[in-house]
Amino acid sequence: MIQGRQETSVEPAFSHFFPFEFDAFQLEAMNHIRAGRSVMVAAPTSSGKTLVAEYALWRAVTGGSRAIYTTPIKALSNQKRRDLEALFPGKIGLLTGDRSENPDAPIVVMTTEVLRNMLVEDTDALHWTTCVVFDEVHYLADQDRGTVWEESIITCPRHVQLVCLSATIANAEEIASWISETHREISLVRHDERPVPLEHYYFTHGQLHLVRDEWGERRAMFPREGRLEAPHPADVLRAMNRANLLPAIWFAFSRAAAEWAAEACIKSAPRPSARQLERIEEQIAWTLDILPGEDRNLPQLSTLIHLLRFGVGFHHAGLLPPLKELVERLFNDGLLSAVCATDTLAVGINMPARTVVISSLSRPFGGLLTPNDFSQLTGRAGRRGIDERGGVVMLPAKFYAFEEAYRDVSGPLLPVMSAFRLRYSTLLSIMEGREQRLENLVQSSLRQYQMKAKARQAALHAEEIRQALQLNDDDEELMALKEYLVLQSDLSIAEKEQKRARNARAKVRNQQTTRRYERAKDERERLVRQVRGHRAHGTAIVTEREDPARLAALRRLHSLEGVIRQAERESDQEAAETAAAVRAVLTRLGYVTKKGLARKARGLREIVAPAGIVLSELYESRAFDRLGPEDLAEAVSWFASDARRRRDNGYRLSRELARLRRQAVDTYARIAAMEETEGIELAQGPSPWFYGVAYAWCHGDSVEDITTVVEMGEGDVVGVLNKTVDLLDQFEGMLIQYGDHRLIATSSEARRLLVRGLVAMVRSGDRFAESEVEGSVIRAMP
Repeated sequence: MIQGRQETSVEPAFSHFFPFEFDAFQLEAMNHIRAGRSVMVAAPTSSGKTLVAEYALWRAVTGGSRAIYTTPIKALSNQKRRDLEALFPGKIGLLTGDRSENPDAPIVVMTTEVLRNMLVEDTDALHWTTCVVFDEVHYLADQDRGTVWEESIITCPRHVQLVCLSATIANAEEIASWISETHREISLVRHDERPVPLEHYYFTHGQLHLVRDEWGERRAMFPREGRLEAPHPADVLRAMNRANLLPAIWFAFSRAAAEWAAEACIKSAPRPSARQLERIEEQIAWTLDILPGEDRNLPQLSTLIHLLRFGVGFHHAGLLPPLKELVERLFNDGLLSAVCATDTLAVGINMPARTVVISSLSRPFGGLLTPNDFSQLTGRAGRRGIDERGGVVMLPAKFYAFEEAYRDVSGPLLPVMSAFRLRYSTLLSIMEGREQRLENLVQSSLRQYQMKAKARQAALHAEEIRQALQLNDDDEELMALKEYLVLQSDLSIAEKEQKRARNARAKVRNQQTTRRYERAKDERERLVRQVRGHRAHGTAIVTEREDPARLAALRRLHSLEGVIRQAERESDQEAAETAAAVRAVLTRLGYVTKKGLARKARGLREIVAPAGIVLSELYESRAFDRLGPEDLAEAVSWFASDARRRRDNGYRLSRELARLRRQAVDTYARIAAMEETEGIELAQGPSPWFYGVAYAWCHGDSVEDITTVVEMGEGDVVGVLNKTVDLLDQFEGMLIQYGDHRLIATSSEARRLLVRGLVAMVRSGDRFAESEVEGSVIRAMP
């Protein structure tokens, strides 16, 4: 037993594996888990949320049941599998769409998309599972992935205990309340204190200035500082080195800016020692050994290696995955003084630094950073157990004056808002020909819950009034007075309409305006008679004279009840209209008939990507029948890139593929027109600029060959090819539903041609880290 530990309510069989005391918020969350309650933990980055999840997993496994750990992306799933394998050796499985390892293990790590597919396709899929961990649950707001999180929570069986881990967010209470209403009661544990306090610095006129200290107090202000040119990175890094603020992550907002900053930083970055340089060279050699021979001379690789030897690296989505991992490992091992990165590094990757540099408080085309952006970036500053304080260095720019921009970005966090977006495959999976199930899915979404926020707020105020007035809904006199107030409200509306009708007749006197006025006058007079003749008329007059405050409160209560009814009616109406609109498109395209789901619906259910309905329609038109494997890979790849910015592309398609591409564009246009008529936007068409890459890759071209023809980074090429494989797998699932053996064989061969070289390496999960972190202070659990 470790001496000097605090006495806790946590089982010793678990707590003794950790040679440190648990924080109060961790213990609070663990108590909820032990009591069988679901729990949501909202806490800053690196504060120890994962320990709560590990406790939930441990309880599930020791209890003889199964558990699932979900992550937003495949790379994080691979990383989490290794981390958990160190704690639960031999008990971890992995499911990420393209990898299936030990799927019957007691604990299975998977992407949220995989869990969502399991739940939608088979309601009994989690029969033996008692716990699901949702890591990074604030992804609910992600425009691309948020829907998957909502669908997973909505469709998760009620017997499953949820453990939701979230960054610090403004509306954690609202998210927890939605989960309680949608799934089952969940307890919220908030912890707003950072594990390492932050100091904010501003670099201007060649010097670092402390703007806000670790206690949150302002120490310097720059009210007269206008818009200035950004300083040279070498000058900033030199000042940071003198102030002992390294190592640092330098955040830029474009890949070119990140690489340029890295090149500039080597002029003043501290040089690695001989021993450090030796270790850097060892890791570089290891990376070169695992890279395919054809990719060892890429310009990106030579540029990065040159920088790494100066103790500087860069990191962005266009970097090849093995090179990203090389940078991450060298930085975490303390061998780099600076890594210049785009803001994608702020999401998910475990790579804390002493300091983060925010090169600009505004994005090139997106305006000022939001407080949430600023919080996400600064979350990487300060290494727990290493730094007493973390640092944030901000720079001037010609796009803003510092004080105004700093006030905005460091302001209160913005609430997480639903990004729920319907998908045809989901709808077909749950409909089974009955529209009611479709409406229920929409009505259960966070979007609908947030739309009803006005109703919930009004309901709280209404309940306060009821309690203050000690109202009893069974009181006949009260019921009569409420009826009377409804009539008064209707009379007030009628009086306003009569006034509007009188004004309209005064401007233009004709048969139409006269008829409108007469109708309004008759309606007002009818309501006046009803008000005066109502049984509560006398009571209302007496109450108005003797207790006007009570009558005013009753009128306020009546108004609030109207707000509640209106808000709920509008929300429910939108849900019903959306469900009807989707059903209308599916009906027009023949997926839904009067008898239920048509044969073609079985196939579309297999493609969860937004492009699924376009691919399905192309298949129905026999567009793929004459394609060879490389042609099919090429055609599917058009739907794998969702990058909106056009890129230069020098590829030219064959006549047959060009004809198919025009057909794909026309098919998408036809579906989009139907959606526009119904007021929805779900389908994704072929990329206007991405073509030729998959075909070239299948014919043996290297990544370097491709990047000389199309304006893409090496990592982007590998990324889109991997997405192509994912989409091709979904497409093959559709073919299996139809029993199309000939095209299944073509699809399988297309996949074989795609999965080679760097694509195969990424999909196989080859990474630097061993199954257990070297020097880990956590012992493996039996």
